[in-house]
Parts: sequence; structure tokens; C-alpha cells
Amino acid sequence: YSEKEESPSKLNGKSKSRQHWSRWDNGSMSPMEKLEKQLQDRDAEVSKLKRDKEKLEGYTKQTLQIFQRKYFATTQDYKTKLREQTEKIQSLETELADYKVKAENVPLLSSPM
Repeated sequence: YSEKEESPSKLNGKSKSRQHWSRWDNGSMSPMEKLEKQLQDRDAEVSKLKRDKEKLEGYTKQTLQIFQRKYFATTQDYKTKLREQTEKIQSLETELADYKVKAENVPLLSSPM
């Protein structure tokens, strides 16, 4: 605040005495009191928005952590299953190759009669 302007905390102290005297003026508010009231309302709104923002950020972080844990666990499960399937495929391919070699070495059982 500049030297000519007063901080809101200083204005709040003055507004209390003005509000006290305004009660005797049939409830009318001076322009200064209206501005102070608007400032207080905006400060309250800003505070509420900050709280809401912090809550939302906390919820977002928590949700992200849960998602990351589940994603990591699922990824590990799929990697394990993929590894098992790959090993099974390799085992079957080895068996097939052995079977083909044995089949080539077995003479045909066709006998001329």
C-alpha cells in the first residue's frame, strides 16, 4: 500500500467505530463503509476459494497416488503373465521341434506285400 492508502487491517479498525456511529444514522452506510464491506466479502470469498483449492489439490494428489499404485500392480501382473506365456510358448515350440526331428527319423511303415 502506498503512503496515502491505508492497509485493510487499519481500515478495519476505523470501520468498527464508523459502523457504531452509522447505527445512529438510520442504518445508512457511507461509501467508505460500503467499500470496506465489499473488501471483507471479497476477502472471505478469496479465503473460501483458497480452502476449496487446497481440498481439491489434496483430493487430486490422493486419487493420483491410488491410480499409480493400481496401475503399477496391474502392469506387474500383466508382465508376469506375459513372461509365463512366453515361456510356455517357447516350451511348446521346443517340444514341436523335437517331435518333428523324431518324426523324420522314424522310417515309414509301409511294407510291400
